[in-house]
Amino acid sequence: MTYDSFLNKSFQITFNVPLPLMSNWKDYFLKQINKAFENEDSAKNEVNDVFYKIYRLFRINNLKQNQAPTPREIKMLINKLVALYKEFRDEIPLTLQALYALHEKDIVQSGSNILDGSFLDPSEKNIIQDKEWQMKLAALHFKQDIKSAEQILLEKPIELVLSNGEVSDLFKTTPVYILIVICEKVFTENINNWVENDPSRIALSALSLEKSIPEEDSRRWVNIWGILLEGIQHVEKWSGLGEKVGEGLKCLLKYLPTNQYEDVGKKILNLLAKTKELMPEEAQDETK
Repeated sequence: MTYDSFLNKSFQITFNVPLPLMSNWKDYFLKQINKAFENEDSAKNEVNDVFYKIYRLFRINNLKQNQAPTPREIKMLINKLVALYKEFRDEIPLTLQALYALHEKDIVQSGSNILDGSFLDPSEKNIIQDKEWQMKLAALHFKQDIKSAEQILLEKPIELVLSNGEVSDLFKTTPVYILIVICEKVFTENINNWVENDPSRIALSALSLEKSIPEEDSRRWVNIWGILLEGIQHVEKWSGLGEKVGEGLKCLLKYLPTNQYEDVGKKILNLLAKTKELMPEEAQDETK
């Protein structure tokens, strides 16, 4: 017996129920979200504005499915939003909590795609109107306060910038205290490995810092420079030499205490000379 014949035999009369109209489910959505937050005093004043923005966010995402949402889908989103609100309260705007609830499955575990927001529709950004939306989404994603989440989110991208000797807008947009915490963590955890296996990354990190840190902030970075300077004094063999590595070493030597400059400088020059002697002629040309 086929599926169709079974249905026809079991149900002799069928009714075709039309999908709910857009205006109908809009009213249903707003009614349900009002009901869900009716006992939350801090959310009561948001009924007319924020709840309507949340409806708009839901509508944008639902339009991609090319059909009206079911009551179950609406209730699932609202239930998820209530759970988030109980955890984060007013620490993060309700519209951003809703945005996270809608896109939780789109965010990779590391949270790296939060920075570019590639999973968002441009109109969603226009609705939320929040300059710090990435960090607040990160807080929701990592279940942390905003400052801690910012550190977790930016650690890998900043480490990549440093290890390549590059300049990034991250150094302009990230608060200095966050940058210092991240750099201290990256350097402390990696410096011994770099000394043994890839000392060029010490020099490249120095180059990146020198190009990225405003001169007026240099005093706040003394301890960070100290970690790198301590590292280069234990390098026994340089590798991966090139113009950028040379520039980075010059930057580091600028921050050496006067009483160490001659001894450390001589050691680095001697090691570089030995390294260059062992290099193929083609590679030597690149270091000139």
